[in-house]
Formats: sequence, C-alpha cells, structure tokens
Amino acid sequence: MNKRLLSQPSSDLIHISKLVEQLNLDYQAMRSQRHQLAQWEEDQDFSILGEIELFATKIQGYASQVMTQNFQESIDEMAQQLKQLKLFEIEYFADWYFTQSAKYSQIKAYIEAQNYLRLLLLEYLNQHSSLQSAV
Repeated sequence: MNKRLLSQPSSDLIHISKLVEQLNLDYQAMRSQRHQLAQWEEDQDFSILGEIELFATKIQGYASQVMTQNFQESIDEMAQQLKQLKLFEIEYFADWYFTQSAKYSQIKAYIEAQNYLRLLLLEYLNQHSSLQSAV
C-alpha cells in the first residue's frame, strides 16, 4: 500500500513542483534587482547574493530529489540538513534583510518563497519518514 502511495504524485509533490517552477520564473524576473544588489555589494565585505544563491541551490537540490523520489541520502539526513538551512541566522544577512530589503522587494519575496519551499520539503519528508517507519 505504501509503495502505491509513493508512486503516485501526491498533492504535496504537485505543490512543491509548482513552487519550484514559480521560483525559477521569479529568479529570472528579479534580474535588475540582482544587478542592483551586486553593485551595492561592491562596497561590502560579504555577499548577500552569494548567500541567497547557496540557500536556493541547496533547497532546489533537495526539492529535485523529492520530486524525482531519487534520494541521495536518507530522508532523516535530508530533513536534518533542511532544518539547519537558516539564512536569517547569518548576522550580516539578517541585518541587510531588515534594513535594505525595501529596495529589493522581489529578492525579499524570492527569499521568503525559498524558505517556504524549505518548510514544505521538511513537512513532506517528515510525513514520508512516518510512512516508512509505519511499515
């Protein structure tokens, strides 16, 4: 029974897939704001764009594994990694986000949507892990 459930796309997987598609479109749409932020960063000792790229790349990688059901590591390990991805715990990022983000509304929305995807993935993995342990 569990194998049948896992072989059919669940509403959660469909939601994750649609969110990934939207994030890819949003990333393209914020090109001018990324350019503007890159110019601002020239005077900084850190890279906000770099942190955003790392955050998004990791989340997108886990989303890809979930959508294809091709897990490169255990579900528990993936969940643990996603729990540790906390962009706002980076002090200079949090400072930037809460002081400069009004200038970068598209980037801010993109970050929030990536974090939402992270939380959706965690929820999905927790449910998937519960199904596996019930077998």
